[in-house]
Amino acid sequence: YNREGRFVLEPTQDDSNFFRDEDKEVVWSFDENSNDGLLYDISESYNWESIYNEIVAKGTITGLGSYTVIVQNIDPSSPVCVDKIGVKTKVYSDMGIYDYKSLIDTSKGIDENKAKDIVKNNLLDRAKYFLKLNTMPHSTINIQCACIPHLDVGQIISVTKKEITKKYLINNISLPLDPTESMSIEASAVFDVKDIKVF
Repeated sequence: YNREGRFVLEPTQDDSNFFRDEDKEVVWSFDENSNDGLLYDISESYNWESIYNEIVAKGTITGLGSYTVIVQNIDPSSPVCVDKIGVKTKVYSDMGIYDYKSLIDTSKGIDENKAKDIVKNNLLDRAKYFLKLNTMPHSTINIQCACIPHLDVGQIISVTKKEITKKYLINNISLPLDPTESMSIEASAVFDVKDIKVF
């Protein structure tokens, strides 16, 4: 729901026309060394238990049977890639039934083989999406600051701690009724996996 109370459905991050989180504009920058009086406290936590860098996605293709896609985070710049923390696997055993026959349209040049490739790529795209979801929450930051009412969930902020600046995606905001009180922001580290190995 947006600030006006309306339900809003926004696109998920994928490889289509939408912006990746790391490419979104930073709407506010916090610096622990700033003397502007807006920042009260920053705390960062890590949740290694919910991190997975390999996804096994199992679906069913009508007429072909079960189809499995395995994707791994091998991005060397990722703090949770396979080479840095070893393989942590999460299995999605029911990714749905894919009917390639409904996609066949010879007038558009989609024959049976191309339709099969389309549904296989759909399953691969879903596996990549779940890999991103399971890689992202490794670092969460909580910020207590003066009231900044224009910030919203889904926006990107940057935080500079110990001379290192990182981008974070806002997950939750608690705004006080009294504007003289502090607000709290919970955000996850932004990291888009660029190197994915497909099995």
